[in-house]
Amino acid sequence: MAELRIYDSQGRPIRGGAGESQQVKDFFFDGVRLAVDAGRTEMFCFFRAKDNETARSEQYYAKYSYRSRSEMNGLYQEVKRRIEGEYGMILDTENEDTRFFELLGSSESGRAPESSDLDDVRSLLSNFESARVGVGSYSEAYGLFSQLFSNDGVSKIAVSDNATGRSLSAYDLVIEKGDYFGLELLGDTEQKVESLRERRRSAFDSEYGTEDDNDPISGLVGAALFGGIGVALVLAAIYGSCLGLGMALPGVGSPPFVDSCGPSLGGVDADVAGNGSQEIRITGAINGLSETNETLTVTVVHENETVLHNSSKKRQLNSSGAFDFTVRPDGNVTSLAPGDYIATVEYGGTSKNASFTVEDGTDSAEATSGASENDTASSTAGNDTASSTAGNDTASSTAGNESDDTSSASESTAGGSIESVSAQETVDGQTDSFQLDGAVTGVTNRTVNMSIDFSAWDGTSLNSIESKDVTVASDGTFAFTVPFDPNGTDGPYEVTVRYNESTASDTFESGSATDPQLENVSFTYADGQQAKINFRGNTSGFDGRTDTSIDVRLENDTATVFQGTVPVTVDDDGTFQQIGLNVSENSLAPGTYTLVVTYDDGTPVEDTYDISSN
Repeated sequence: MAELRIYDSQGRPIRGGAGESQQVKDFFFDGVRLAVDAGRTEMFCFFRAKDNETARSEQYYAKYSYRSRSEMNGLYQEVKRRIEGEYGMILDTENEDTRFFELLGSSESGRAPESSDLDDVRSLLSNFESARVGVGSYSEAYGLFSQLFSNDGVSKIAVSDNATGRSLSAYDLVIEKGDYFGLELLGDTEQKVESLRERRRSAFDSEYGTEDDNDPISGLVGAALFGGIGVALVLAAIYGSCLGLGMALPGVGSPPFVDSCGPSLGGVDADVAGNGSQEIRITGAINGLSETNETLTVTVVHENETVLHNSSKKRQLNSSGAFDFTVRPDGNVTSLAPGDYIATVEYGGTSKNASFTVEDGTDSAEATSGASENDTASSTAGNDTASSTAGNDTASSTAGNESDDTSSASESTAGGSIESVSAQETVDGQTDSFQLDGAVTGVTNRTVNMSIDFSAWDGTSLNSIESKDVTVASDGTFAFTVPFDPNGTDGPYEVTVRYNESTASDTFESGSATDPQLENVSFTYADGQQAKINFRGNTSGFDGRTDTSIDVRLENDTATVFQGTVPVTVDDDGTFQQIGLNVSENSLAPGTYTLVVTYDDGTPVEDTYDISSN
C-alpha cells in the first residue's frame, strides 16, 4: 500500500508526524519539482496549497512511497485527497512552478523536445552514465521524463530548476527547466555525448577503414561495402544497446525484446528458506557485474494483497554476479500464512517476479512452502505426532507442547501503527550507536517486531536491521539502541522504522561530523563608498562550496547602524566575503565600529574598525 507524507518547504511535517526532513530542505533550495528514486520506491513532488480562496499560497513537498510502478500514477490523487479531503485546504496549480505536479494528475503525455541528441542521451543512460539536460518548459520535461524513466540505466531521475544542485548530485538523470530551446546538453553531458560519437566513428573506421580517392581498388571495395552498410544499420538498430549505438528504426523506435548489454537483472527465484522457517530466500543474478554491492528492492506480496516485505538494501554479489539472501516479514507480520506469494526484485529500473506457495498443511500460521497435506510445520525425532496436526488450532514452537507460544501469539495479534521516531546519539557519544525513541498507537505492554533502515542524505542505503524485537510500554512509547555504520558517508542521515505496514522517519547528524561554524571575520570601510563595508571570514564544517546566509550587525558606541541577514557563498576552502554591503543611507560618522557576524544561532565572531574623519 502506498504511503504519503506532506512537508512544508523547510522540511517540517505538517499536521504532526515524523521529524524534519533535511532532504526536503535541500530539494527546496535546489528548486526540485520532482525526484524519483526507483531503488527506494519513493518519490518527492513539489506543490502549492492554501487554507482558503483568499489565503496566501504556501509551498509543500509530498513524499510518496509506492510498491510498484503502477502505484506511482496515484500520487496526484493521493495528494488531492489528503490536502482537500482531510485537511480542508485548496490545491493551487496557478503558478508555473506547479505545472509539473498538475501534469501528473492530467491525461496529457507531455511533449519531449525533438532533438538528434535524444538517442545519444538514451545510450548514455543505458550504459549507466549520468546525464544533465535542459528543456524550455515543464511540459517538455514531463514528456522527456515519461520517455526516459523506463531506461534500464535510470534508477534516480529528477526535474529541477537547477540541474547542478547538490541534492541531485547522485541522480542518473536530471532535467532542468530553463531558458532553453529544444533539448540542450548541460555540464559534462555534452562532452560525454561527443566522446560516445567519437567511439562510434573510431569503431566504424577500424572496421571499414577510410577510402582513398586515388585508389580504384579502395573505391570498388567502398562501393561494395556501401550496400552492406544499410544492413549494418538495421542490425545496429536492433542490437544498438549492446554496441552503445543507441539507434532506433525510423517510425518504430527501439525494437522490442532487446535488453541493454550493461548490467541488467537476470532471473530470480523465491521460496521459504527452510521447513518451519519464517524467512523467504531470494536468489538471482545481475548480468555484467561481479563481487560488487548493488541496491536491490525486494517486495513480497500475499495473494490477499498483504505486503509481507518491502525493502531496498545493498546486497553482495558473488564472482558470477549471483545474489542469495533471506528476508523476513515486515512490522508485526511475524509468520507466513498459507497461500500464493509473489516476490518482486527491482534493479536498475527493471523488475523480475518469482512466485512461491505456502501450503495449507496445518491450521497454525507456521506453514511452510512445499509441504504436502500430511507434512507438519515442526516435529522432533521420537515424536510421531506433529505439533501442528489437523484439528489443533494452536501454534507451537516445540514438539509435544500444544500450548500457545506466548511471544509469537502476542506479536502476531498486535495491531496498530508507528506514529513517530527520533534518533539521538548514545550518552557516550559514540557515532556507531544511536538510541531510537518513538511511539505507536493501538499497542501497549507488548513486544513487537520492527525493521530499521539507515540512509545518507543523498539516498545512499547504509546498514539495516530486518528484524528487531521492541518492547512497547503502557503509554505506547518505545526506546532501544541500534548500531549505525555511516560507511564513510557524510550526514545528515535518515533512519526509517517500519512496523505493521507503517513507517516513521527522522533525520539526524552523526557526532563524527563537525557542525558548520564561523571561525573569524574582518571588515573594512569601502573606499569611496561612504555607506558600504567589505568583509571576509573563515568557516569550518561546510561540505564544499555552499550558498548560505549569515546574520550581520554593525554597531558603534552609541547605536546599531545595521542589522540583517546577508547571503554569502562559502568557497571550497571555507572562506567567504561580501563586497560593498550597504549599511546606511548616509555616510558613516567617524568612530570605532564593531561588526558582529553569526551563523545559524552559533557563536558570533566579530571585528572592529576605526573610521577616521578623512
